[in-house]
Amino acid sequence: MLMAAISAVLLYAGGLDVLQTASLIAALPFAVIVLLLGITLWKMLKHEIIPIKKNDIKRYKKLREHLKQENSKKK
Repeated sequence: MLMAAISAVLLYAGGLDVLQTASLIAALPFAVIVLLLGITLWKMLKHEIIPIKKNDIKRYKKLREHLKQENSKKK
């Protein structure tokens, strides 16, 4: 209700341009916080340590050997 009253007063006092400017100014701090949260999330995910299991290493070695054999057959 308060937001509607503020919007009505701004619209009456200065028109649509004043209302748009006020909403942009009010949204700017929130946009900065969301941007900082996104950067922080990206940095945290970049440095996250994922444990590698022995089965994963074996699977990687088998895949690498298979690819080497495939490449040698093509030549």
